[in-house]
Amino acid sequence: MSDSKIGNLKLSYKESNNLHLILNPTEKCNFRCTYCYENFDIGKMTFNVVNGVKNYISKQAPLLDHLNITWFGGEPTLAVDIIKNISEHVIRETSKFQHCKYSADMNTNGFLLYKDVFLELLSLGIRGFQISLDGDEQNHNITRVQANGHGSYSQILDNLANIASLSKEDYQFEIILRIHAHPNNISGIETLLYHLSTLIKGDDRFFLFYKEVGHLGSLNDEYFPVFMGDHNYYETFIKLCKSLGLQSIGNDKMPYCYASNPNSFVIRPNGSIAKCTVGFDDFGNHVGSLSENGELNIQKNKFQPWLHGMIANIDEFKYCPKEYVNSLPNSSQL
Repeated sequence: MSDSKIGNLKLSYKESNNLHLILNPTEKCNFRCTYCYENFDIGKMTFNVVNGVKNYISKQAPLLDHLNITWFGGEPTLAVDIIKNISEHVIRETSKFQHCKYSADMNTNGFLLYKDVFLELLSLGIRGFQISLDGDEQNHNITRVQANGHGSYSQILDNLANIASLSKEDYQFEIILRIHAHPNNISGIETLLYHLSTLIKGDDRFFLFYKEVGHLGSLNDEYFPVFMGDHNYYETFIKLCKSLGLQSIGNDKMPYCYASNPNSFVIRPNGSIAKCTVGFDDFGNHVGSLSENGELNIQKNKFQPWLHGMIANIDEFKYCPKEYVNSLPNSSQL
């Protein structure tokens, strides 16, 4: 599908002049989380794809009110050179147009987020970060293990302490600590929160978000326990955060899924375009490709189903359009 046809789809979306790109600078990872659904087959973004991203942004910048880039992976901090290359180009291009605002954020495991790396990312306009923690040190190191088999908790907490030491007057950013919960680690979450309170209590740059682990396609799904049915762990978490002086984000405040947005695309290191960061290998999630000249080659028959929730105003599929795509009888042959 050509860019002009994508533009026709944008007319039904209230923020048609906003563009959200999720960029995977690499799909390799230094972790092997036991519930992870990725396969880490694809390495760093190729030279041609980097050029394609830059050319696409150059074409879009004059037309946009807001460009938001999310760095994903894999683990994006394994490819800071790619991030720097593209980000510097984005800053140059968007600065040419007063109406085009630029923002950027990153999903990272936090292990390589040393202070010098963090400061470099801030200088590139990346001001939002999401980092996952899985309870106290003992529990976290069981599920969020490094590829070399070692734990990761102490290094991540050291990095957070160093980042928190940066003065609020000079360094503005937002870090969401995504606290994963499952039946085997719930007893260690309270210990984690007490630890975090010694580092970030009263620091309004940090937020905690409670998220229960689900079965998203990991090879271990059959064996990994997840919560089923009603319980009060979320309410307990919120109350404990408040008592410890930690800011929390309620589940009811999270927006609809980015994949429902017709102006949101995932660009993988090989130039493949997806809508969702879960299930990269799902046939229905491969909606096109990026050319080196910056053209998006979108397959309309595979792209359109991701917008069903927004077009039909169905909340269930706004929040998870992947459920609708997977429910289609021919989802593997779109």
